[in-house]
Amino acid sequence: MTDDELDTASISIESATDADREALATAHRASIEGVTDAYDDDQQTAWADAVSPERYPIDGDTSVFRIATRGSDILGVGWLDCQPAVDAFDRPVDAELTALYVRPTAAGAGVGSRLYTHLECAARDRGAKTIGLWASKNAISFYERHGYAGITERTLAYQSLELPVLEMYKRLE
Repeated sequence: MTDDELDTASISIESATDADREALATAHRASIEGVTDAYDDDQQTAWADAVSPERYPIDGDTSVFRIATRGSDILGVGWLDCQPAVDAFDRPVDAELTALYVRPTAAGAGVGSRLYTHLECAARDRGAKTIGLWASKNAISFYERHGYAGITERTLAYQSLELPVLEMYKRLE
């Protein structure tokens, strides 16, 4: 099967484990490197270089990690923080969607939406009424389709470079 013929029925969403750290980081980095037209090459490189397997609190009590897999391949990764920093958002939130990344070969096939749905359900299961996130420029329309509203423009610093992002918010019904 080629990547252009991605069979979404063969994709499963699972909880990430400590053993997934390296593959998770590889998928995360590939997703960033596949971004086109949102950031310049230096920004994109700095962003990808910040990815590290040690960064993921997979075993944390307040974190939820999900991976989208096809066979042994990780196609996407999602990270929900159920105790976000109080000062991280202009509008207080109960949960933060910290990361949602899909490999370019799986982009547009529903993998991100399936991961997102699992993370939103996890937030609801933990009593969250609101979710916040900081969306990269290339992901804003994805989150708008999932009911998020833009709140304010922000910047993330990687090395000595800044990446513009949009703080977004969703009330869970």
